[in-house]
Amino acid sequence: MEGINEVAPFDPPPANGNVPKPVNGSTTPDLVKTEFVYADGAGSDVKLCGSWANWVPIQMYYEGEGLWTVLTAVPLGEHEFRFIVDGEWKISTHHPTVGDDLDDTLNNYRKILRPLPPRERLEKPKGREWETVKRRRCVLM
Repeated sequence: MEGINEVAPFDPPPANGNVPKPVNGSTTPDLVKTEFVYADGAGSDVKLCGSWANWVPIQMYYEGEGLWTVLTAVPLGEHEFRFIVDGEWKISTHHPTVGDDLDDTLNNYRKILRPLPPRERLEKPKGREWETVKRRRCVLM
Protein backbone atom coordinates (compact mmCIF):
# COMPACT_ATOMS: atom_id res chain seq x y z
CA MET A 1 0.00 0.00 0.00
CA GLU A 2 1.75 3.11 -1.18
CA GLY A 3 0.79 6.71 -0.89
CA ILE A 4 0.75 9.48 1.63
CA ASN A 5 -1.24 9.00 4.80
CA GLU A 6 -3.99 11.53 5.06
CA VAL A 7 -5.94 12.47 8.13
CA ALA A 8 -8.65 9.87 8.64
CA PRO A 9 -12.13 11.42 8.83
CA PHE A 10 -13.58 12.06 12.25
CA ASP A 11 -17.30 11.63 12.59
CA PRO A 12 -18.47 12.24 16.14
CA PRO A 13 -20.30 9.18 17.46
CA PRO A 14 -24.05 9.29 18.04
CA ALA A 15 -25.38 11.00 21.17
CA ASN A 16 -25.17 7.95 23.42
CA GLY A 17 -23.01 9.40 26.15
CA ASN A 18 -19.74 8.83 24.28
CA VAL A 19 -19.74 12.17 22.44
CA PRO A 20 -16.59 14.28 22.89
CA LYS A 21 -17.19 17.36 25.02
CA PRO A 22 -16.54 20.82 23.52
CA VAL A 23 -13.60 22.71 25.04
CA ASN A 24 -13.50 26.38 26.12
CA GLY A 25 -17.14 27.07 25.31
CA SER A 26 -16.88 26.15 21.61
CA THR A 27 -19.68 24.26 19.90
CA THR A 28 -17.41 21.52 18.55
CA PRO A 29 -14.77 19.43 20.32
CA ASP A 30 -11.12 20.46 19.93
CA LEU A 31 -9.53 17.89 17.64
CA VAL A 32 -5.82 17.15 17.39
CA LYS A 33 -4.15 15.38 14.44
CA THR A 34 -2.69 12.31 16.14
CA GLU A 35 -0.49 9.59 14.70
CA PHE A 36 -1.02 6.01 15.84
CA VAL A 37 1.55 3.32 15.11
CA TYR A 38 1.31 -0.47 15.22
CA ALA A 39 4.60 -2.39 15.08
CA ASP A 40 3.83 -5.70 16.81
CA GLY A 41 3.67 -7.88 13.71
CA ALA A 42 0.86 -8.19 11.19
CA GLY A 43 0.19 -10.12 8.02
CA SER A 44 -1.85 -8.00 5.65
CA ASP A 45 -4.26 -5.68 7.46
CA VAL A 46 -4.36 -3.42 10.53
CA LYS A 47 -7.18 -1.13 11.67
CA LEU A 48 -7.30 1.26 14.64
CA CYS A 49 -10.41 1.32 16.85
CA GLY A 50 -10.84 3.93 19.59
CA SER A 51 -13.28 5.14 22.20
CA TRP A 52 -13.36 8.64 20.63
CA ALA A 53 -14.80 7.19 17.40
CA ASN A 54 -17.24 4.77 19.05
CA TRP A 55 -14.86 1.88 18.19
CA VAL A 56 -15.48 2.22 14.44
CA PRO A 57 -12.38 0.82 12.62
CA ILE A 58 -9.99 3.25 10.91
CA GLN A 59 -7.76 1.72 8.21
CA MET A 60 -4.03 1.94 8.91
CA TYR A 61 -1.35 2.09 6.20
CA TYR A 62 1.67 -0.16 5.80
CA GLU A 63 4.89 1.86 5.82
CA GLY A 64 7.30 -1.07 5.41
CA GLU A 65 9.46 -3.10 7.81
CA GLY A 66 6.41 -4.18 9.87
CA LEU A 67 5.24 -0.63 10.62
CA TRP A 68 1.58 0.43 10.23
CA THR A 69 0.50 4.05 10.79
CA VAL A 70 -2.49 6.34 10.54
CA LEU A 71 -3.00 10.04 11.23
CA THR A 72 -6.47 10.78 12.56
CA ALA A 73 -8.31 13.57 14.37
CA VAL A 74 -8.81 12.86 18.08
CA PRO A 75 -10.53 15.09 20.67
CA LEU A 76 -8.60 16.34 23.70
CA GLY A 77 -8.76 14.02 26.69
CA GLU A 78 -8.11 10.43 27.71
CA HIS A 79 -8.90 7.68 25.21
CA GLU A 80 -8.66 3.92 24.96
CA PHE A 81 -7.91 2.07 21.75
CA ARG A 82 -7.14 -1.32 20.25
CA PHE A 83 -6.14 -2.67 16.88
CA ILE A 84 -7.79 -5.20 14.59
CA VAL A 85 -4.84 -7.14 13.17
CA ASP A 86 -5.67 -9.60 10.40
CA GLY A 87 -9.22 -9.87 11.80
CA GLU A 88 -8.29 -10.28 15.50
CA TRP A 89 -8.49 -7.75 18.35
CA LYS A 90 -4.98 -6.91 19.60
CA ILE A 91 -3.27 -4.43 21.86
CA SER A 92 0.16 -2.98 21.18
CA THR A 93 3.09 -3.70 23.46
CA HIS A 94 4.48 -0.27 22.50
CA HIS A 95 1.68 1.77 24.15
CA PRO A 96 0.54 1.98 27.79
CA THR A 97 -2.44 -0.17 28.76
CA VAL A 98 -5.44 0.21 31.03
CA GLY A 99 -7.99 -2.37 32.16
CA ASP A 100 -7.72 -6.08 32.87
CA ASP A 101 -6.73 -8.88 30.51
CA LEU A 102 -8.70 -11.43 32.58
CA ASP A 103 -12.10 -9.91 31.77
CA ASP A 104 -11.15 -8.71 28.25
CA THR A 105 -11.12 -5.01 29.14
CA LEU A 106 -7.40 -4.49 28.49
CA ASN A 107 -6.92 -1.64 26.02
CA ASN A 108 -4.14 0.70 25.00
CA TYR A 109 -4.40 4.19 26.42
CA ARG A 110 -3.44 7.69 25.30
CA LYS A 111 -4.04 11.16 26.70
CA ILE A 112 -4.39 13.80 23.97
CA LEU A 113 -3.19 17.24 25.01
CA ARG A 114 -3.57 20.59 23.32
CA PRO A 115 -0.59 21.07 20.96
CA LEU A 116 1.90 23.77 21.79
CA PRO A 117 1.59 26.92 19.68
CA PRO A 118 4.19 27.19 16.91
CA ARG A 119 7.34 29.06 17.87
CA GLU A 120 7.92 32.36 16.19
CA ARG A 121 11.21 32.51 14.37
CA LEU A 122 13.28 35.44 15.52
CA GLU A 123 15.09 37.37 12.87
CA LYS A 124 18.84 37.39 13.10
CA PRO A 125 20.12 40.81 14.19
CA LYS A 126 22.19 42.66 11.62
CA GLY A 127 25.72 43.99 11.79
CA ARG A 128 27.08 45.04 15.17
CA GLU A 129 23.99 43.75 17.03
CA TRP A 130 24.69 40.20 15.80
CA GLU A 131 28.28 40.34 17.08
CA THR A 132 26.91 41.31 20.52
CA VAL A 133 24.45 38.40 20.46
CA LYS A 134 27.24 35.93 19.50
CA ARG A 135 29.49 37.17 22.32
CA ARG A 136 26.69 36.90 24.89
CA ARG A 137 25.82 33.40 23.67
CA CYS A 138 29.45 32.26 24.05
CA VAL A 139 29.59 33.65 27.60
CA LEU A 140 26.33 31.92 28.60
CA MET A 141 27.32 28.51 27.20
